Amino acid sequence: MAAVCGSSGIASLFSQAAFAAESDIADGKIVRFDFAGLQSMAQALAKKPWGGAPGPLPDTLANLTPQAYNSIQYDAAHSLWNGVANRQLDIQFFHVGMGFRRRVTHVFR
Repeated sequence: MAAVCGSSGIASLFSQAAFAAESDIADGKIVRFDFAGLQSMAQALAKKPWGGAPGPLPDTLANLTPQAYNSIQYDAAHSLWNGVANRQLDIQFFHVGMGFRRRVTHVFR
């Protein structure tokens, strides 16, 4: 499983579904965006070859103040493998910004 974050990783996962939910869908097909869908997209993205160096951060992320960044809270109940009993690893998907200016490129198996 590859850990993925960055403007070409997580941002692309969110943009595909989030923008579709707020726009007029041309084909009339609406797909619910939920955590299971995010996991599925992350797994599919992890199987693709590396896409090259990440682009610059969007202004909204590059210009976050420490206070604004710290106000973003992750719900640990939505961690990958949260429902697995006796798990030894907890994976949480975060977007880039502040101390995380480039995507994670390590692969864990």
